[in-house]
Amino acid sequence: MSDNGKGIEPERLQEIQNDLEQPQIQDHGSLGLKNVQERLRILYGNEYGLTIDSTLHVGTTATVRVPLQ
Repeated sequence: MSDNGKGIEPERLQEIQNDLEQPQIQDHGSLGLKNVQERLRILYGNEYGLTIDSTLHVGTTATVRVPLQ
């Protein structure tokens, strides 16, 4: 899913990406995303889950990767 909104500040985007990769570390306000990430990885394995990419003033893309069944 993508949008053409204001995007995410690079520092904040890095915090979100770190939280998604290492859910056991301190939460930086992305608890909902971390919960979804954890559930996807429990169901499908560590190679699946969420990725968030964003460019400031351009937009944000959230990708959910799950196996084709």
